[in-house]
Amino acid sequence: MIGSNVSHYKIIDKLGEGGMGVVYKAEDTKLDRVVALKFLPQALTADPVERDRFYQEARAASQLLHPNVTAIFEINESDGQIYLAMEYVGGTTLKKRIQHENPIPLGKGLDLAIQLCTGISAAHEKGIVHRDIKSENILITPKGDLKITDFGLAKLKGATKLTKTGSTLGTAAYMSPEQARGEDVDARSDIFSCGVVFYELFTGKLPFEGEHQAAILYSLVNEEPSPLARFSSQTTPELQRIVSKALAKEKEERYQHADEMLADLKRERKGMEYARSGFTTAQPQAFPSGTSAAQTSGMTSGPSKLRWAIAGILILLLLIGGYFYSGKFSGNQPSTNSQVRRIAVLPFENVGPSDKEYFADGLTDEIRTKLSGLSGLAVIARASSMQYKKTTKSVSEIGADLNVGYLLQGTIRWEESGNAPGAAAHLLVTPSLVKISDGTQVWSQSFEVTQSSVFQMQSDIAQQVSGALAVALNPVDKQTIESKPTTNSEAYDYYLRGLELIESFSKRDLQEGIRLFSKATELDPKFGGAYAQLCRISAFAVFGQQMPDSLLGLAKKSLDKVLELEPNSYDANYAQGYYYYYAFRNYDQALRYFTPALDAQPNNTILMKAISFVKRRQAKFQESRDLLVKSSELDPQAWRTWFELAYNELVMRQYRSADEHLKRALLVSRRKSTSLAGIHSLIVFSMNGDVKAAHDVYDAEVDETTSWLYRLRNCQFHMAEGNLTAARNDLSRSALGEVDIDSASYFLSLGTLDKQTGSPGQARARFDTARGIAQHAVLRNPKDFIARSNLGLALAYLGDKAGALEQGKKAVELMPLEKDPLDVGPQMLYTLVQIYAITGDSDSAIDTLDRLLSIPNIYSVRFVELDPDLKSLNSSPRFQKMLEKYRQAS
Repeated sequence: MIGSNVSHYKIIDKLGEGGMGVVYKAEDTKLDRVVALKFLPQALTADPVERDRFYQEARAASQLLHPNVTAIFEINESDGQIYLAMEYVGGTTLKKRIQHENPIPLGKGLDLAIQLCTGISAAHEKGIVHRDIKSENILITPKGDLKITDFGLAKLKGATKLTKTGSTLGTAAYMSPEQARGEDVDARSDIFSCGVVFYELFTGKLPFEGEHQAAILYSLVNEEPSPLARFSSQTTPELQRIVSKALAKEKEERYQHADEMLADLKRERKGMEYARSGFTTAQPQAFPSGTSAAQTSGMTSGPSKLRWAIAGILILLLLIGGYFYSGKFSGNQPSTNSQVRRIAVLPFENVGPSDKEYFADGLTDEIRTKLSGLSGLAVIARASSMQYKKTTKSVSEIGADLNVGYLLQGTIRWEESGNAPGAAAHLLVTPSLVKISDGTQVWSQSFEVTQSSVFQMQSDIAQQVSGALAVALNPVDKQTIESKPTTNSEAYDYYLRGLELIESFSKRDLQEGIRLFSKATELDPKFGGAYAQLCRISAFAVFGQQMPDSLLGLAKKSLDKVLELEPNSYDANYAQGYYYYYAFRNYDQALRYFTPALDAQPNNTILMKAISFVKRRQAKFQESRDLLVKSSELDPQAWRTWFELAYNELVMRQYRSADEHLKRALLVSRRKSTSLAGIHSLIVFSMNGDVKAAHDVYDAEVDETTSWLYRLRNCQFHMAEGNLTAARNDLSRSALGEVDIDSASYFLSLGTLDKQTGSPGQARARFDTARGIAQHAVLRNPKDFIARSNLGLALAYLGDKAGALEQGKKAVELMPLEKDPLDVGPQMLYTLVQIYAITGDSDSAIDTLDRLLSIPNIYSVRFVELDPDLKSLNSSPRFQKMLEKYRQAS
């Protein structure tokens, strides 16, 4: 047809040919533009039903006008042939791009994946399902833009079914399982096909392959693809999660909407952008413990949970932090005369726009902070006070709960000043101080201010309250009251938003917190408090291995700015303490600065806990305990305090007290929790060795049953109970789509199950997959001790004794007990015990285990007895003698 004319189109060249037609490059002589003409095969259009099908689906496709979809200009016929006149896209197909540029850099790959998902999302919004997404139907322009073509197979959702029963459309390797089975398909079929394209894009390979179509269809319906990391070192666990979720066999377990998948892809791409600026990096294989047991157990206000780092399938192992606590909690003591100087600042009620709630909370916090800095007052911490936001409890009930003599409460009303855009908002703030014993109002006053003058009002309120309570103010107290965080109200607004995230430890909240505090410092380059928080949050991101070491540059820069502005201030000491703690694990230096910071704010429970956490990492458990008890007295409604006490006692093998305090943590938190249930079940098991009792506790206290955290824990219980079928169900492929998945642990767990069910070949394949994932993680970050630990365990299972010991010992070297005696130090040592046992070095295994059982940590004699990786030691009299020694000591 080259050189011929079709209507007002002159055929220039042939572009391609497929099952649904031939495509030519042509010139539109009317509009003087180049187009693509697609002719449907005559055999297909000869059937009136198929002819109707084509027209209906082509009309649907013509409704799509989107930058990532090739536009359809016209539907017409010529000499009995139906054709589409479409947007001409120069360049090449994605299939050829992948073949010529393998591997495509991760950033470029994500950009293309986002464009593909954006186009599909636009189609789905109009009720159009493509049903033939594949890399050959995706075009890349010379500028790098992506265009989805061949919407000729699309159909309107809810239209008359035109597809023949049992027919399978699309190229086999890209089909969804339901499409391959000839079932009805919906938008989720496109999502599966997108997952295939993503897999191909990031690895250069197809997830489902075979020598013929039947083999391919069998593979995509029945088999699971290898992890991305097996073929590419640049992939991340989050990207693996996205692809795995898209490729879920059951459509109910996939993304239900393309825009959900698009949001996850954009977040991953945004993470890379932050990485280039030093803000973040690809997510690590595992997340070791951070500042507290509560944080690392995944109990945060953010959506995201702990990425568990397990070294194999360890029965009831919880990788969280803890510290020594000996003695009963003494928080809620009977009221004494000292309570007259104990005060709780309740959240001021926001009588105004809901989007100003954070401002009301921030204003309350600032008043509380000023009062906390007074040496003559004991001020209840924020966590306990916030329990009473919008409460229906009476003043006397709250006073009894918190063991205080006075409550400061108030309201904040908002009024716009005039109708001019951007006019300053006026606030009417009415605080009141109430005496608990008789319910009388000791002091109250109304303050009418603008947002820019709230700082003086906060100082005035603190001054009036201290006067009403007859608290004598020394010069330092006066300076505390009169200090102003900033003179820039907009900067203060960003600062308050950042404070809402500072105690959340999800990667997303860390990124947003860094952005907010950075914006505050841009608006006010002299805002010392914002620099201090920016130092803390960026250093913590490195400490928790959620962001790269390069982020320490931002932490140091922020610290230097604080020291330049106010070298001897509270903020300076606060920032330096966290910098040395998080950035270098230099505990002595951290205490050097935390101590004067606490002297300046003696009621600051966050600092008390920070010092406590530092001391426990120095193995100064008693000193840590004393600070936590004092903190609990000022924060009696904080579940984290009870949790930390329970975990202390678990680490010290004081199980009955731990059980009591963990129950109190659940009571105070007023909700079920998968994370707390995991801790509680471990306590119960360690106390009496009863797996069923521990499992019953877990089932009764979990709040969800879908996360990887839940699946892994439940699998461990089922394995301990000998129910291997249930254990395998816990590790269904859909687990790879969970946010908190640790894929190396997933395949190590599957391998262990295969060993126990007599499938050594399949077990070896699982262990080899885990090896590949862990090896890639080590290549990305040689200091990743969790990845090295997993790698060592996988190599041990594979029979590579030298390689296993090298990695296991390196993990211990990177995180020794001397550096972290709390959690990851013992964890690395325990994994080394397993490696010794699996590779047949029983003497070294017993020596190392003896050392581990002699110090405080979560590993108990009962735990050791139930670990399948240590069964080879059972025949050793020396091993049995050691166990008996620790049984008697427990």
